[in-house]
This record gives sequence, structure tokens and C-alpha cells, in this order.
Amino acid sequence: MIAIVEDDDALAELLSEALGEVGVAEGRVRYGDGAEALAALQHGPAPRLVLLDWNMPGLHGRDVLAALKADPATRGLPVVVLTSSGDVGDVGEAYALHANGYVVKPPAFAGLVVLARTLREFWLDAVVPAPSPASSEETR
Repeated sequence: MIAIVEDDDALAELLSEALGEVGVAEGRVRYGDGAEALAALQHGPAPRLVLLDWNMPGLHGRDVLAALKADPATRGLPVVVLTSSGDVGDVGEAYALHANGYVVKPPAFAGLVVLARTLREFWLDAVVPAPSPASSEETR
């Protein structure tokens, strides 16, 4: 499963479409705000990848990221900030909060398709996911 945390309905749909176009077979779950995403990610099944918008109304992306990385149960989730901001302060803050990546949203659908392919090839095809805290304890 891929978690898309994005308050813009149209962009969330385009991103999901781009992921499908490049053959991502993983299910996609969309959360429209940070509070909804945080509750689901902390208490539901772990996604393979979280795509997190930085600038959201209500619970900001930085708050979601900080909470996920502070919680031992969700600390290992790969979180890629996907945002319209290329501000160096935002980039630095995201990495200081342990984001696994920071990507500025492409301005056109073709760019989203390229991004989706890159995300699939790296995060879904190449990377070995971190074990969940429960499965780590079982192997000791």
C-alpha cells in the first residue's frame, strides 16, 4: 500500500493515476489532511511508502512527519515529502525531522509520471522495507 497524504483532490487523483500508469500494483490510500493520515498511519496497516504534502491546512506536514518519526511503531516508514515548496528552509526542516526524501511536485502530468516511475523503481522495486517493530522482536 502507498499512502498519499495530499489535501488537493485533483493532485491526489493525478498522482494516483500516474502511479497506476507506471505499473504500481500496490493499493493506494489517500488521506486528505494531516490529522486523518496520522491517525490511520499510527493505528492501521503500514504502507510501503508515504507521500506527504508539506503545506497542508490544519495539521501541517512537518507535524505529521515529526510524529511518525518519533513513534517507534512508525519510525521506519519511508516518508517522502512531495510538495510545491522548494524553499531551502522547508527542505532542511524536512530532513532534520528525518524525511527519507524531499521532492518538489512537477508542474505537469508527464513529470508526475516520471516521478511515479522513479518512486516505483527505488522505493517499491529496489528497497528492502524496514521490519515492523513487532517482527523485529520476533526474530530476537
